[in-house]
Amino acid sequence: MDAAWSAGDSPVVGVVDREADPSDATETVEELESALADADGTIVTGGLDAVLSAEPSVLVTVDEAALSAVARAGVETPVLPVGPVTGMESVDRNHLPDAVGATLEGRAVQRSRPVFGVSLGSRSRPETELDTESETDRTESGTDRNDIEGGERALFDVTLVTDEPARISEYGVRSRDESVATFRADGVVAATPAGSHGYAS
Repeated sequence: MDAAWSAGDSPVVGVVDREADPSDATETVEELESALADADGTIVTGGLDAVLSAEPSVLVTVDEAALSAVARAGVETPVLPVGPVTGMESVDRNHLPDAVGATLEGRAVQRSRPVFGVSLGSRSRPETELDTESETDRTESGTDRNDIEGGERALFDVTLVTDEPARISEYGVRSRDESVATFRADGVVAATPAGSHGYAS
């Protein structure tokens, strides 16, 4: 669903670039300074935790790895993907200052993207579950985080396999708290619309 979005007063733009060298980060800051000055905004760069601690109004992810890290973290902050991201609309790096400027001026539209919540078996849920929720992860939809032995989120696709070849496990696939399928297999692959095109089609 598309929705109008506004950065509000004195916006903070957080730039997450997991693979950047310091000169790339400096270049990104310099590129964005004029757009931020017009909006009375500030920029924060660094690792995901450092950027999130500044409570940014919008996040800029400059590669697919950074975008995936933000999705896995379950961040509620709007994200502007930059660079080539297969399966998703993104901004060309050369147009980043204009895109951030347009975002801060209130000309942005926020679009929700499906994210998988994956939880591995526990005492209360012996099977492996793959939950295809669109806007919340599995734990926000009713499962106590303490009941989950391992939990992950995935923006593109997820593969679950047994720990030994030819070993069979029971898998359950749920969407929005409704069972879609339960089956025994040596693995399962699922993709969101942004995921591997061979699986998502």
